[in-house]
Amino acid sequence: MMNQETNHGITYSLSFLRNADYSKVLFWLGIKPLDFDDLHELLTNISDNQLITIIEELQAKYLISPICSF
Repeated sequence: MMNQETNHGITYSLSFLRNADYSKVLFWLGIKPLDFDDLHELLTNISDNQLITIIEELQAKYLISPICSF
């Protein structure tokens, strides 16, 4: 039997919400469109490099659209 990775369902969705930084970024981007500087201003406890990594990971999973200015 083939080993299939499933990227859907409640378990997959909850895996993002368990990561506190992911959930904060997803929350603020769900409120309104923000550029990198605006988002970073709201998430002051996250470094520039960490925020860039989070954004790139969420974009790679097609959870957020591209964000300008980084």
